[in-house]
Order: sequence, then C-alpha cells, then structure tokens
Amino acid sequence: MKKIIETKSAEATAELGAALAKTLQGGDVVALSGDLGGGKTTFVKGLARQLGVTKTVISPTFLIEKIFKISTWPVPGRLHHFDVYRLSEPTDLLSLGWEELVADKNNLIVVEWADKVASLMPPQTIWVRFVFVSDNVRKIEIDRPRQNSKNLL
Repeated sequence: MKKIIETKSAEATAELGAALAKTLQGGDVVALSGDLGGGKTTFVKGLARQLGVTKTVISPTFLIEKIFKISTWPVPGRLHHFDVYRLSEPTDLLSLGWEELVADKNNLIVVEWADKVASLMPPQTIWVRFVFVSDNVRKIEIDRPRQNSKNLL
C-alpha cells in the first residue's frame, strides 16, 4: 500500500518519522531513498525520538552503522541506523552481519540510501522515498507491504 505525504518543514518530516515508528514491529526494516537533502536523517530523528532514543541521531555516513537502545518500544530492543552511501557493493553490507540483524526480532533497522543495497532488502521492507521539492517542502512516499498494510503509515 502506497501513501504520498507532503511535508512543509523539517519538524513535519520528523513527525512523520515518529508516526511511522508507532506502527513498527520487531524485525521491521525501513528502507529510505531519495534526493540528497531530502529529509532522510530528519525522518530518522523523529522515528528514533518516538522510540525513546535520547542520544543525538546523525547520519552515520562514515561509520556506516549506529546502534541505539530502544527504551519505549513495546519490547526492549535496538535501532540499527545504517547509511550505506559509501558502500562500494551491496554485499559489503553482509560483512556487517546484515543477515543476522534482519533475522533478530529485537531489532528495528533503518537504512539510508537503501536503493544502493535494494537486492539485500527483505521482502517485507517498508520503503520510504523522499523527493526534495523546495527548501522546506518534501514529497514522501511510504510503501508498505500488503502484510503490513493494516497500518495507515
């Protein structure tokens, strides 16, 4: 199920991330793609805040992965925030334990620049695509698999 939402501020983009966080379940993978400056990291900040992450969320461009403890989610767990922009090959993600992370239902995984590793995304991945419209305006398309479509976001 696809839904397209237009946000008109960074705060609105973060709030959309928070709204999506309320619908996530253990083991979900959220794949973010789109323009540079499109709002991907701002979206993750809102999502993480909703999950009770108190540490500062920045794009882990040079680290590839940042792990946060989730405190207010229905079960204790971890948020794995990836930025795969700098990966040379999709298979580089496998060396980071990707398959084990995806299999662990105590993890939520968010991947920025996920189109670079699309071949490794599980079938139930929630895709969020960002289009930079203007300084403050973003078009954001959320594409949820049918099994998760009971959630509006």
